[in-house]
Amino acid sequence: MLYDEKLAELKDSLLDYNEQIQTIQAKADTEKRDLTEEEDDAISNLFASYKRAEQEIERRERIE
Repeated sequence: MLYDEKLAELKDSLLDYNEQIQTIQAKADTEKRDLTEEEDDAISNLFASYKRAEQEIERRERIE
């Protein structure tokens, strides 16, 4: 049961990371400008978090 909860939590985090990335990019697009250094760093960090979550999901699904 705990396994299923953790897997659901990880999958939810993927959606959250994706939403945050889209929000940052949309703001820059709306303002017709490139990403700031801070925005670029934030997106890079979110992509890294996304990848780690994907890897953990894959590992847990293989174990199952």
